[in-house]
Amino acid sequence: MYLDILFYMIFLSQIFLLSWYYPKKLRTRVEYVFNNYPPDKYPNLYPRPLEKYQRGLWTYWNTNIFMMIIALGFFLLLVSRVANGEADTAIVVTTFFLQFVPMLMLEVAVLRYYKAMQENRTRTIRSAQLQPRRLFDFISPGLLGLAILIYFAFVALIIYVNQFGFSWFGGYSNILMITLSNLFFAAIAYWHMFGKKMDPYQSHEDRMNQTKLVVKQMAFVSIAVTLYVSFNIVLSAFGLRHLQPMFLSIYFQLLAIISYQAVSIENIDFEVYKEEPLAT
Repeated sequence: MYLDILFYMIFLSQIFLLSWYYPKKLRTRVEYVFNNYPPDKYPNLYPRPLEKYQRGLWTYWNTNIFMMIIALGFFLLLVSRVANGEADTAIVVTTFFLQFVPMLMLEVAVLRYYKAMQENRTRTIRSAQLQPRRLFDFISPGLLGLAILIYFAFVALIIYVNQFGFSWFGGYSNILMITLSNLFFAAIAYWHMFGKKMDPYQSHEDRMNQTKLVVKQMAFVSIAVTLYVSFNIVLSAFGLRHLQPMFLSIYFQLLAIISYQAVSIENIDFEVYKEEPLAT
């Protein structure tokens, strides 16, 4: 009974965090930009009319509210105990993917925003920093070492558990899955370090800060994914699979906390988005 109550509280936390708190935080951040950096003074920040972005922001917010209502319906299913065991896990996963829909919409909108910014760019002379970029300019050796250590500890765990021949155990395919995941995270980090700059007006310092944030996020996501899979295997080995939905919800919330981190607005150089003087 007490475990059920704890699970309900954690699941409610997932609903609040992913469908209200972080979307509200992001909405406040964007509205701050709208109010303090208007199109008449910062025209390069708005490749399309401001009204378009205001409508997009409200669509994002209302979609989150809609998903939260659906998620609360799932919560009522849990409380009524219509669901249990694997059904609990299915509800947690389904809720997370529904909550992920507004974020996916936002990511698509951001890509379109940068594309429009590239198309509207009037500056013809581009500057480039000749300073070489090194991995440890973006991530500390300690954090990278921790991610690598956890990965090899996971490999050791798989080798150890594999000898018991559990029917539910995926064996060495777990190592393949985590390795491919880490390669994907590394590819994202590499692209941000050495790929083309998406925002053509972004200052070098802002890009460096943004890249540092993304690289660190990828390291933390790698750690979170590896630890979750490890913990899931341990729970199954000790006959505690009934706790998996609870820890799955915690895992999703940790991913959200990592993913929603952003560079502070106060540290962004918005002067680069002002109208450029005409060439003489």
